[in-house]
Amino acid sequence: MSIPTQLSLHGYIATAPELTKTRSGDPRFRARIGVEQFRKEPDESFTKLDPVHCDVVVYDTAAQRAFDRFRVGDSFVASGYINEYEVDRDGQAVL
Repeated sequence: MSIPTQLSLHGYIATAPELTKTRSGDPRFRARIGVEQFRKEPDESFTKLDPVHCDVVVYDTAAQRAFDRFRVGDSFVASGYINEYEVDRDGQAVL
């Protein structure tokens, strides 16, 4: 039996959040986020590297809450599951 696990991510909001609607009219939150990266050196110190940036998309009720609460520069911790899929030019999932 496998143990279900979740991914957690600590980062900051890098771009102004957007609240749009899906084709069916449901709220969709989108923002570019940054995640700080560090490298451990042989002398046990840490060197700060360039942050990694990626997009975060949230749907439905959570989308509206995120849009109401987050601004550029805000820190966050996200926990959940990763789903990979392709999107069309309108940002809709291609199944």
